[in-house]
Amino acid sequence: MKDCANVRNFVIAGHSGSGKTSLCDLMLFKAGAVPRKGSVDQKTSVSDYTPDEQEKHSSIYASVMNCEWNGNQLFFIDTPGYGEFVGETVSSMAAADNALVVVDAVEGIQTGTSRAMKLSKKHNLPRFILINRIDRDRADFFKTLDQLQEAYGKTVCVPITLPDGTQDAFTKVIHVLRSTEIPDDLVDQVDKYKEMLMDTIAESDEELMMKYLDGEKLTDEEIARGLHSAILHGDLIPVFAGSVEKDIGIEKMMNGVVNIFTCPTEKKEYELADGLTAEIKTDGSGIGLVFKSILDPFIGQLTFLKVVSGVFKSDTEAHNLTTGSKERLGALLVMNGKEQKTIDAAGPGSIIAIAKLKDTHCSNTLVTGSQTALLPAIDFPNPVMSYAVTAVKSGEEDKIASGLKKLSESDPTIQVKRDAETHELVFSGMGDQHLHCVVHKLKDMFKVDVNLDTPKIPYRETITSNGEGHYRHKKQSGG
Repeated sequence: MKDCANVRNFVIAGHSGSGKTSLCDLMLFKAGAVPRKGSVDQKTSVSDYTPDEQEKHSSIYASVMNCEWNGNQLFFIDTPGYGEFVGETVSSMAAADNALVVVDAVEGIQTGTSRAMKLSKKHNLPRFILINRIDRDRADFFKTLDQLQEAYGKTVCVPITLPDGTQDAFTKVIHVLRSTEIPDDLVDQVDKYKEMLMDTIAESDEELMMKYLDGEKLTDEEIARGLHSAILHGDLIPVFAGSVEKDIGIEKMMNGVVNIFTCPTEKKEYELADGLTAEIKTDGSGIGLVFKSILDPFIGQLTFLKVVSGVFKSDTEAHNLTTGSKERLGALLVMNGKEQKTIDAAGPGSIIAIAKLKDTHCSNTLVTGSQTALLPAIDFPNPVMSYAVTAVKSGEEDKIASGLKKLSESDPTIQVKRDAETHELVFSGMGDQHLHCVVHKLKDMFKVDVNLDTPKIPYRETITSNGEGHYRHKKQSGG
């Protein structure tokens, strides 16, 4: 188990097609975690490993990965960029300590970019940006940077690395604070952004401000401290330049992850559901948030846990504070897509998977000690589309209801209910593609075919205004 100071945990988010998954595959390869670089197009990606994702050449589910870089343990989550699978992004944000937003240098800010920035701000995560694909035709780093500065602050979005050249001429990146050999056409830009960074660093601490105003040179340690403070308080969003496809600038970005991303204990405290806070501890009993669970065809239920404080150990007892049930923790697993590796213990910031928990689901709080305070539940968006579902073969209705219940436990953006008035089984989700993925899972995992129909609407009549009428009642009496 790594020391907490050497753990970095972050979510990778952004618009669909901006290169998030390819970035994850490249980082794993550069760190030596995999023998060869995965490819989305060749269906060998470590992150997009499910048949659905390989068929679509796009992420549908959040995928957890890890690697070691410069003696540090990196845990990162690749999230889908398509809006209908936003539930995966929301749950991943709840498990992350930092957010890396990937932006396409050709397209600039897109819907998925804005969504990722908004969600990461809502979860109070320190934010970082990678402007990717600078090697592409029509790519423009500085135009994209201007868009980001216009949207999120001119003195907030400041580049840490700048591209030397663009499109086909893009060959390397220049570190604003550390590079000594600077091309003539970038000298003014480097000076400009270095001054902006130093101003922000100085403003983060009164002692540094006085030293900076007196003209004294700040040490590397003071610069690092000022950067961390500014990033942690949201005053600075560092921007990296790069190309995943040509592997330009990614090594400097990974060094940036180690040097300026926040470590799990940097915030010192974590929030509780009752509005109070508690101290993050690096030892003692563990407390963790379940942010994801999947139904694995071979293992069964696989539960993903972010360790918030303390230590979780394999082969121990745990208590689910949300459901009140006791759980037996077997082996603790760290994941790279579908590949898994067993570990003995996991401390703050670690993302682990645990197999075959009996009654533990997404958004639950799991503890190994006597803690009684719940962690805040994950706030998922409400469904926007519904279908009435019926069995193709008679007699499989219970099988469908059971399958949908299990799937909704692993994906809280799926809601299932039996309409009391129309007696239809209705399931709801984030959109057409999302719901059709659910139907596909029903067929693959539970061997049941279903029909989808528009849900019936139980129309009702009601009195809406005053009315007037006349009536004569005749009744024969006697005779």
